[in-house]
Amino acid sequence: MRYLLILAATVILAGCEVAPVKNVQEIKTETQVSSKIQLPTQIPVAYYASADELNRMYRGSRGYYQWEFNTGIRFQEALDLVIPGIFKNAESLQLGSSPQYLFTFESKQDYDTVWGAYKISLNTRVIDRDGNEVFKTQTKGSASAGNDSGAGYMNAYATALKEASYRFLNHMGAEKLAALETQPAPIKLNSDNIKALLKEIKPVGTGSGFYINKEGQILTASHVVQSCLLTQVRLNDQTFDTELVAQSKILDLAVLQASPVSAYAKISETGAVKLGKVFSQPAIPCRISSPVRQTLLWVTSALWAV
Repeated sequence: MRYLLILAATVILAGCEVAPVKNVQEIKTETQVSSKIQLPTQIPVAYYASADELNRMYRGSRGYYQWEFNTGIRFQEALDLVIPGIFKNAESLQLGSSPQYLFTFESKQDYDTVWGAYKISLNTRVIDRDGNEVFKTQTKGSASAGNDSGAGYMNAYATALKEASYRFLNHMGAEKLAALETQPAPIKLNSDNIKALLKEIKPVGTGSGFYINKEGQILTASHVVQSCLLTQVRLNDQTFDTELVAQSKILDLAVLQASPVSAYAKISETGAVKLGKVFSQPAIPCRISSPVRQTLLWVTSALWAV
């Protein structure tokens, strides 16, 4: 009878559903931050995970049982909850950010089919504005959430992120953190700064667009540059950095600023364009034969979304 009761208790506990954490205080970690450090800390930081990390699907199988979990979106949710909850002046890395330190992350996922546990192994690196690594650590997170893989991976990521953040703060120490809080705000990051910090950054997609004036502004679709950290234009087999200057998700349009050009698509000969005017946007695939691309070069550019 005793064995039956133990088995029943195990089954009941394994079937419990767990909700996603809502704030940093709910997350339990092995490491406790020093009592001398006041949270949330005021030092400006940025955080970054690659597009591969944030779009990852975890797939697995056991016998006839197969599963597929969208872990990338849970990673993003955990990042946006934990890092700003510990660092008051935290933001996702982007052009114009002014961080003292940059947090970068790589993760591995696992799933325990016996206990229904969602597991994360997280590698965290912290680098300064000069690209020097000042701290690195590996942390783990695990959560049981029944059939709710979203809550499970969200909580596992959140645990690993908070543990890594607390280890970093203790490594820095209260005295150094206090000194950093009084320093002037760092200069804003430009494309060259970001590429120097993220040495292994690579293009993840392409799209089409066309020049609309001699100043080098390019009209493209909003979805082409959506969630891109950096964008570049490829013209005559050369690549140039661009800057997003305007965007409308409703109209699915975006304007990028590149270097001045001599040839561009004229929407109007007089320059007087009224709301509601209809025009056609030429667009071609980015990977096509050279003769055709050269023919339409004045209206087409490849946007390398990084």
